[in-house]
Amino acid sequence: MIWPRIVLLIGLSLGAVRVGGDAVALIGVGDSWRFQAASDAASESWRQVDFDDSSWRAGESGFGLSTWGENTMFHGMLRGSGAVQFRKTFVVDDPGSVRSLTFRCDWQGGFVAWLNGVEILRRNLPGIPDTPLPLETPASYRPAGAAEDIPVPDPGQRLQRGTNVLAIQCHPYALGWFDVVLVPELLANFSRGPYLQQVLQERATVLWRTPESLPGEVEYGETPALGATASPDGGPSGALEAVIRGLKPGTRYWYRVRSGPGGASVVSPTYSFRTLPASGDLDFAVLGDSGAGTAAQFGVARRITEASPDLLLHLGDIVYPSFSLGRTDTRLLGVYRSLLRSTPYFFAWGNHDLYGGTEAFLSALRAPTNNTPPEHHRSAGTIPEFYYSFDAGDAHFAVLYWPDSGQYSMPPGCPQWRWLEADLAASDKTWKFLALHHPVNTSGGHRFDDRNQNGILDRLEVAGSLLPLAEQYGVQMIFSGHDHNYERFHPAGSTHLLVSGGGGILLYGMTEPDPASAVFESRWHYASIRLRGDLLRLVAVDWEGRVFDALEFRRTDRSSGDADGDGLSLEAEQWLGTRPDRPDTDGDGLPDGWEFLRGSPPTQRDLSEPERRLQPLLAAPMDRPQPELAAVRDPSGGVLLRWLAVPGGRIVLEQAPSVEGPWNTVLPGANVTVRPEAQQAELIASGDQRYFRARRVPVP
Repeated sequence: MIWPRIVLLIGLSLGAVRVGGDAVALIGVGDSWRFQAASDAASESWRQVDFDDSSWRAGESGFGLSTWGENTMFHGMLRGSGAVQFRKTFVVDDPGSVRSLTFRCDWQGGFVAWLNGVEILRRNLPGIPDTPLPLETPASYRPAGAAEDIPVPDPGQRLQRGTNVLAIQCHPYALGWFDVVLVPELLANFSRGPYLQQVLQERATVLWRTPESLPGEVEYGETPALGATASPDGGPSGALEAVIRGLKPGTRYWYRVRSGPGGASVVSPTYSFRTLPASGDLDFAVLGDSGAGTAAQFGVARRITEASPDLLLHLGDIVYPSFSLGRTDTRLLGVYRSLLRSTPYFFAWGNHDLYGGTEAFLSALRAPTNNTPPEHHRSAGTIPEFYYSFDAGDAHFAVLYWPDSGQYSMPPGCPQWRWLEADLAASDKTWKFLALHHPVNTSGGHRFDDRNQNGILDRLEVAGSLLPLAEQYGVQMIFSGHDHNYERFHPAGSTHLLVSGGGGILLYGMTEPDPASAVFESRWHYASIRLRGDLLRLVAVDWEGRVFDALEFRRTDRSSGDADGDGLSLEAEQWLGTRPDRPDTDGDGLPDGWEFLRGSPPTQRDLSEPERRLQPLLAAPMDRPQPELAAVRDPSGGVLLRWLAVPGGRIVLEQAPSVEGPWNTVLPGANVTVRPEAQQAELIASGDQRYFRARRVPVP
């Protein structure tokens, strides 16, 4: 079980805040509230805007402990009636522009809600509006797990310009049971969105929902002035989506949505996004196993938002315990609200995403589809939305459907496997990635699974199906989730494996260490991947922003002199005792060539604190020139040169008395010992030779 963040008593008044300047989510899931164990001492004054709540506890919604946890739990507050009082202030600039107001809430027990001191809702509790409610009043039974959208009547009359307050009193369903759960949102004009899906190089889909069935359109353009429109297919509806076509790759666009007729329409704020680039560098984020509504899930979401990646890849188990209509907003769309408005977001299906069927997933999310014939989908029990591929920058991504082997498996020769083989064969991108829910290898909780009961461990089935294709078609990395931890493996052939299942759900420990495991961490996290030319850098960041692992390697041909991309030739690897098939032999996150160049032993794992150990590597520019060269004075007054190999090229060492030259080749002789196999040279000190460089020349 996850224990969400425990709140502490603090004396800071939060005051009136606008949720990130949000004119739609006046109060969003994850926002900070004030709350206390219910007390009659405050009388009715606690429901008013000007009430001083600085002595109350502070915590982020949701509250309580429902299935798989919530963001803030009421630790140490079990006393008295069990009722809890909540306050949240928010700012409205123009109450007249709010045509509809939706109170979305998942709760357990019952509650009464007041807006600016006036009761607006009462659920699962007796009495009529505005009648006193004793704190000892038990609620009728209502379990948490499905949020409801409740319209608030006459919003223009209930809201006021400037600071407003929403006050809620929650009651448990039985005295002596402290089982209150509250996950509230207050939404103006739009009950969902607008948000983006299926953002590719030349198109994007915008989705939104309004409480009433209305006509709508998207206004968009290459500047905030907009200038173009796209309309949804069909007539007025409460749930709308519009596809914007004919966009330019790698271009920023601004957009907003408008719903309603003429002067009675409601308009969203203007947001922006960038289409996927057709070629070049790329930054993307990877996470999986997230949707529990915990403090960790919100923390990971904040870290990704701060990083502002070009795209986000989710590895499945998007909503726990199942992807249901009642949890879609509070555990997915509300948590990643700002990301989904601005960032291309791609999803794989996890096993929990199927427990409630496919309706909720397909109603909320859009993805590219595949060209597998319908009859093959029917025979395999799949649908076009289960697996797909797309290009971004210099990379090709294939997102696969393998949620759990008890639900589906992908043996060689099956329709999805044949699709993947053809897809990889057709791609001319230099970087290739696979993403799926089920891990190819794991030391975690699913290590010994055999969910389809065929006598073969599930991870071995996945590896047997995917790794030969990955090796044949040059896939550099496979991302997966399912195990709730972080695990980086040494390459399987030329393919790196990463398990990133720590997006917010309860964590797994190690079941049995796999011999190929390089790093295993039971942490909530996401993985950041940067591509710069032929260099890849992976950084693992935990939910509180701490870096705890890294990997860097160059994309090379296995027949080259540097098959693992660490900057060391085969001869140098043999001389140093490092592994020619592993860019990070000792698993400390530092490439072997990096450590060699800086005088650190690449076969002895650095056990120092990760952020300190990895900081120099992460601070180094990824576009640093090749070949890299380091020169240090040794105690005897000589100079030791070290350089990194360049596959397909030869290195010539040169020296000069000044940076302007003249440059002369360093040749072996009485004063110079050159060891090409070790990629280093020792020079006896020379008074006029103070500058050195390594120059790449083609192999004749």
